[in-house]
Amino acid sequence: MKLHDRLNAVWTAIGAQTDAPTVALLAAWSAPERHYHGLSHLRHMLDGLDTYRHLADDANAVALAIWFHDAVQDPQRSDDEERSATWAHEALTQAGCTRLADRVRDMILATKTHDPAQDPDTALLLDLDLAILGQSRPLYERYVRGVRAEYSDVSDEDWRVGRSAVLTQLLSKPLFNTPLFRAAFDEQARLNLSDERAALANLL
Repeated sequence: MKLHDRLNAVWTAIGAQTDAPTVALLAAWSAPERHYHGLSHLRHMLDGLDTYRHLADDANAVALAIWFHDAVQDPQRSDDEERSATWAHEALTQAGCTRLADRVRDMILATKTHDPAQDPDTALLLDLDLAILGQSRPLYERYVRGVRAEYSDVSDEDWRVGRSAVLTQLLSKPLFNTPLFRAAFDEQARLNLSDERAALANLL
């Protein structure tokens, strides 16, 4: 199913009273400066939801959170999650889905810190978002290159310091919420993260 059909199907399933913001969302995800947080990331998460749908209480809520969670992406700012959550909340409120608007907004805001989540839908969203960390080394390295390209205006030294801090933070806490994701991805994710951090330290 094409991406626009996938969003339209969810929009219909929730009983939305407006047209889905498909064109605007696809335009945002397709921006040329999105070297990682682009359509491939969106597809990967939506495909993951198809695979792990049984873990969700409300798969439509998870799908909507996926669609909006990186809708705003600006490396120059630190409020992407808040602005993405606001976009989702406004779109769903206008569609007459007020309760779902609140829920999806809160799920998107959880992607800012990736703290452990008890809610099954938020837990699945966060696990899908970080599943890239536990992929094979070539896929992981492609992800890192993509993220670095999105911060191309940052000097190599500032990147090394900032990225090392991110890696240390990730390694200091649980990466995945669900047993299935922990079993499938945690070991490789920690190896990938540790090796990347060590490589950055060697640049000193």
